[in-house]
Order: sequence, then C-alpha cells, then structure tokens
Amino acid sequence: MRRLFVLLPALLLLPACDSDDPSDGPEAGDQELITRVEITLTNTADASDVVTLTADDENGDGVGIEYGPREALSAGTMYSGTIRLLDVPNGENVTEEIQGDADAHLFAYSSSLPDVTITLTDSESDYSDDEQGFEDYAVGLTFDVVVAADASGTGTLSATLYHFGDEE
Repeated sequence: MRRLFVLLPALLLLPACDSDDPSDGPEAGDQELITRVEITLTNTADASDVVTLTADDENGDGVGIEYGPREALSAGTMYSGTIRLLDVPNGENVTEEIQGDADAHLFAYSSSLPDVTITLTDSESDYSDDEQGFEDYAVGLTFDVVVAADASGTGTLSATLYHFGDEE
C-alpha cells in the first residue's frame, strides 16, 4: 500500500479569537489563548487507522511551535477529520467556545501536496439553534481529507482559524 508521508502540521492559528485590540477598553472582550492544537484524522473505511497531529505553543504567541511526530496517510483513502483547540495551562477546551460562537469563526485547511483534497463538513447550524434567517456558513471543526490513489511524497497540512467580529 502506498503511503503518503504528509502531515507535519504547519498550523497557523491566531493565538486569540477576538478581533478587537484588548487595549481598546472594556468592550474589547476576552481573548482565548490557544496553546495546543490537535487534528485527528480517521480512515472512513478502517476506523482503526487514526492519525493524530499535534502542535504545542506554550504561551500562545505563535513563536517556537513544537510539532508532534510526522504521520503518514494512505494513498487512495478518505479521512474524516476533527480539530480541537486547547488552553492547556488553564484546562480550557477552546473548541467549545468556537462552537458556541460558530457564526464568527471559520477554519481553512490546505495541503502542500496537490493530491490531497480537503472539504469542510460542518456548518453553523450544527452548533446553534439560532434561526435568524441568516445563511448557514461552514465552520471547519469537522472536515474530510481525500488522498488520491496515486499520491506520494511529503508535505504539510495547514489550518488557519479566522474570526469575524461584529461590524459597527
């Protein structure tokens, strides 16, 4: 079986989700500190084939990120993916905060290999009962990764978290 050696996760994440500068006064809101990112990819045909990617950023500043070991994906395989964000020192699961404010967040994923396709599989309505007549946009806490049958090589998987603040 061909293995696609991918996934030393090059995770570019905003260290905080708040779009306002905290020095702008009491209306700026709290920032979520992200010190650990975990991406889990499960082979949709063989649930025992699980790839876990991690990136640790001790102080959440985006400098000196330590990545877990490289992992291999199988060519010709589809994986179901999830991402989890943690503030390890404070014992907080930041993912839950993103779910609670799903309409203000979007994950974008990319691979440096052309034979890997990534599709977001969740939307705002998966996390909220809010029916205000707005369009139901993707969030990206869950996604599919499809590796082409003839894929080979080494590359990276990147995840970027975008936050959309209220416009005033």
